[in-house]
Amino acid sequence: MKILIVDDHMNNNYMLESLFKGYGYEVITALNGKEALIKLQTEKVDLIFSDVLMPVMDGFTLCREIRKDEKLKHIPFIFYTATYTGTKDEEFAEKIGANAFLIKPAEPRDIIDTLERVIEQSKDESFEISATAEYEQEVQKLYSERLVRKLEQKMLETEQEALARKQAMKLLQRNERLLRATQRVSNLGGWEWEVACKKMYWTDQVYLIFDLDLNKYKGIEDRKMYELIMLCYNETDRKKIKSSFVNCHINAIPYSIEGWITTAKGNKKYICTVGSPITKKGKVTNVYGYFQDLTNRKYAEMKEHELNEQLSQAQKLITIGQLAGGVAHDFNNILTVIMGNAEIALSQISPDNPIKADIEEIMKAGKRASNLTKQLLSFSRKQIVKPEPILLNHILEDMTKMIRRLINENIEIELNCEEDLAFIKSDVVQMEQVILNLAINAGEAMPKGGKLTISLKNYIPDSAFYKEHPDIRPSKYVLLTISDTGIGMDEATQKSLFEPFFTTKSNQNGTGLGLVTVYRIIQSTSGYIKVKSAPGKGTTFLILIPATEEIPEVIPIEAPKPKVAGHLETVLVVEDDEAIRFLTSKAVTKLGYKVLTSVSGDDALIKIRHQELTPDLIISNVIMPGLNGIAFASEIKKYLPGVQIILMSGYSDNFLSQYGTITPDIYFLAKPFTRSELEEAIRKQLSLDT
Repeated sequence: MKILIVDDHMNNNYMLESLFKGYGYEVITALNGKEALIKLQTEKVDLIFSDVLMPVMDGFTLCREIRKDEKLKHIPFIFYTATYTGTKDEEFAEKIGANAFLIKPAEPRDIIDTLERVIEQSKDESFEISATAEYEQEVQKLYSERLVRKLEQKMLETEQEALARKQAMKLLQRNERLLRATQRVSNLGGWEWEVACKKMYWTDQVYLIFDLDLNKYKGIEDRKMYELIMLCYNETDRKKIKSSFVNCHINAIPYSIEGWITTAKGNKKYICTVGSPITKKGKVTNVYGYFQDLTNRKYAEMKEHELNEQLSQAQKLITIGQLAGGVAHDFNNILTVIMGNAEIALSQISPDNPIKADIEEIMKAGKRASNLTKQLLSFSRKQIVKPEPILLNHILEDMTKMIRRLINENIEIELNCEEDLAFIKSDVVQMEQVILNLAINAGEAMPKGGKLTISLKNYIPDSAFYKEHPDIRPSKYVLLTISDTGIGMDEATQKSLFEPFFTTKSNQNGTGLGLVTVYRIIQSTSGYIKVKSAPGKGTTFLILIPATEEIPEVIPIEAPKPKVAGHLETVLVVEDDEAIRFLTSKAVTKLGYKVLTSVSGDDALIKIRHQELTPDLIISNVIMPGLNGIAFASEIKKYLPGVQIILMSGYSDNFLSQYGTITPDIYFLAKPFTRSELEEAIRKQLSLDT
């Protein structure tokens, strides 16, 4: 038995042919109704198995043509369709002479069962179709309805497909926009290299990253574009990237390289370039990669590193400051003993004694050492600032020898001080810091020698100066000028000169706080500081400090007050340092007082509580193990409300405020002190007249 399969899809023909041959049927095929009619002229078939929707001639028309043909109308006809699947379609198929109607896809067993049933039925049936005009008209109407419905369905499907395609296009365009936006936000430009055709593709962001004009360079030859990008890298990175790219597309080794570039417009950027291979069957077919602008991240990392360095430096300075404060405190204790004993020795010899001059030198050295400790305490912020009328030329004269020792011997120092220089109001130690800091900086700027010039003169700014500097109040000023003939500075350095932690020195040599301190000190005087410099032309600092009409208090030279013999009043000396305790006790005893001693506040408190001591005066150190002097004074007032107290320390009373409040009725005596200063303190606290 021979079956004719009619379907425009080769796959369907092949599937049905395989199925029918598997059941022993002979098969021929046609791709449309017209081709089927041609084959039927030469081929004898026993059954036609046809699709409906086909080009040239559809299945419905083929079925009608078969039933009209006297030679062919007896052949059973089965429709097998995925397009015309409605009940009306099946009814129309039956009306035009179809023996069966199957809807795709059908199970193979169902197809064979239908085939066998139709063959069996065809043995007893004849196919007579009325060819009246009414019949033809009705069939044509039904066919048109089926065709119109199918066309409408196809149009709807086409519209849906067009809408889906349009939505897919919109989605694709949206994704492309998102990709471009993502690349812009992340400063990332992608590229692809096709190994076989040696073709490179770039995204627009690549042009933007390297500052290449998109309108000018887009579409240029790949090799030229590649070279333009490579020109932005330094020679070392360029070789590294080229080598890595070749290694990637030959040996499938990915790479990631970061480095600085100079773009086509001269901008500095930090770029990461990445390449990754795509392989098929062990061979690289494509290389995908990107360039990413990480400049902002890099600057942020550099800033973070800088801040960490500054934090580390600040922590070191805090430690050094604490060390300096501790050294100064201990040194003040030692100076108290030295100067106190020297003063005692001086009081016990005749004016014409040959060792008198030696002892006086000890006293002078002690005072100079005391000034050094003030500088240490100032550095550690443990020394109180005491503005007072001072003459800068006197300070400069006293510091000249020190400056000469601190700078190179091949540097000439020239001092120009105007006579009748006005007073300024500032702290002596702070002004010494200003001059010393700037002088040392000047010396370091002249490693091969040069000239350091320090000038002082009275200065009254003109109207042009005030117009240029409206924040400076009109006044008379003292102008301090410190100039050197050193290496100088560029404008960028000058702009950052007074910023905290900014330094042109190495990390080992500079803290970046020296000029900040100078700036702060000058500001505290309501003064003004300006720098003039140029590379290779030296540096000049101009400092204006307001003049003051105040003059130092003239303390009349009085005849030495006669020592007042105490009336055996009890004085309790509380001091943890044995040498100072001994010196203080000795000095107080010589004044005629009964002296008791304690090594700490806790020890003194126990003696007063349990031994019922009632001293008239207590002289106590502040910083001691256990109970500090301020807390001890507060506690002792609960037991002895009327007792007089003198507190002494190598730290300033300003620093000591963290340990408590020194009330006005307590006298503060700063170490190192002389015997006469101790006597004065006792005299005031006990209200003794001379």
